[in-house]
Amino acid sequence: MPIPLVVKRVTLLVLLFFLVGLVVALPKIRTRVEQKETKVEKDAPLTGPAIVNGELVLPKIDLPESNSSNLQKINRPALLIVSANLIGIYSAEQGAGSDSAHLAGIRMLGEVKNSGSDFIGSFTPVVRFIDAGGATVSQKIAHNSVNYDFFGLGGEEQTVYDITVDDPPPSDRMEIVFSAASASASPDRVPLKILNRSTETIPASISGKAVDTYSVRGSIINTTSLPVADMTIVGWLKNEDGKVYGIARQDFKSDLLSPGQTLDFHLLLLPVKTDEKFSDIGIAAWGKEYILNGQ
Repeated sequence: MPIPLVVKRVTLLVLLFFLVGLVVALPKIRTRVEQKETKVEKDAPLTGPAIVNGELVLPKIDLPESNSSNLQKINRPALLIVSANLIGIYSAEQGAGSDSAHLAGIRMLGEVKNSGSDFIGSFTPVVRFIDAGGATVSQKIAHNSVNYDFFGLGGEEQTVYDITVDDPPPSDRMEIVFSAASASASPDRVPLKILNRSTETIPASISGKAVDTYSVRGSIINTTSLPVADMTIVGWLKNEDGKVYGIARQDFKSDLLSPGQTLDFHLLLLPVKTDEKFSDIGIAAWGKEYILNGQ
């Protein structure tokens, strides 16, 4: 028996509505699948560094409480790590946006505190790379980053550090331990006092992106009994959690300050990350004492 024309038309209309509904729903289904895949990718354990959603994720970092106790057991001063912030350093051929980005090093910015009373003249930063099972994959000794020097730290004092570890191996997390050493002689540099410090926020544009820079002006005074020269002023930018996101330095190689004299400085701090809220700026200054002929 032939199918009536009206039934054929109704059947075609139903099929057409079904196809239109499928086309409309397909992007939503695809979005759900992509979101599910993204979530799995984020939750998966890192054997990092890894690219997640186009961004480089570095290994987690641990600041072990045993850092100070282990050092004290071998009669060394305790240099405690107050904060640590990791910044990837990439090879010249590739950048962070590439899925095949090569991590050539990890820069570590933060603050350290001398929890003892002895003057700390130097430290050796040891970085341990640990896998997901807790085993140590590798240990490396980091070095001072470009334009950073450690001038020593008195008892209960706190300052900034800026170190770099080269060629980090794949790992799930990192652990940093500072092995500190007391000064064998009088310090090469003495701390100088900061006066009349002021900060101005200056908007700028980097690669088309708006960013705030921080101009810090002030002066230092020689409160010692001897002339000082070879002076260095360092400033560092901290967010609301106390993590360091920028560091700047100014050197005065030819100036000589007599006791009681002052010298003006100007630092321009550029944050390494622009989507943070910055709440504090640390400043420290050092100089080398000189005994002039005839004094």
